[in-house]
Amino acid sequence: MNKRVLKQLKALQLGDTVFVRWYDASAGRGGFTGKAPIDIHCKSTGVFLGVIGQKHKQLILGQNVFYYTPEEHDIDYTFVLVSWLTDIRVLEKETLSFEEAKRVRVSLLKSVTGVRRRKSSKSQGRTNNCRIG
Repeated sequence: MNKRVLKQLKALQLGDTVFVRWYDASAGRGGFTGKAPIDIHCKSTGVFLGVIGQKHKQLILGQNVFYYTPEEHDIDYTFVLVSWLTDIRVLEKETLSFEEAKRVRVSLLKSVTGVRRRKSSKSQGRTNNCRIG
C-alpha cells in the first residue's frame, strides 16, 4: 500500500462518510466480452466503521443502516482489503457520532459472526440482522 493511502486511512474517524477507490479480484459477470482484467477497479461510498483483521486488514464501510429499535439494526456493508485501497476521501466528518458508529460496528461484527441473518436484498448484497445489548 502506498504511503499516501496509509496517511489517509490513519486520518479517518469512526462515523466519517468516505469515498474509496480500490481493486477487487473478480472476473465479473453478465454482458462482458471476457477480455476484462481480473483486477477490477471499484468505487464505494459509506460510513467508516473501522479496520479489522489480524493477518489481512480490512476497511469496513457501512452503506445502509436500518434502525428498528435502539438495539436492533440491519446493516448493508462492504469490507475492503486495506492493501487493495488506492484512494480515500472524506466526504463528511462525523456523519454518525463516534458513539453511534461504535454501536453500529458492534451490531455489524456480531452479525457477521453468525448471530441471526435475514434474506439478502438483490440490489444491496448481504444484509444482516442482530440484537445488541
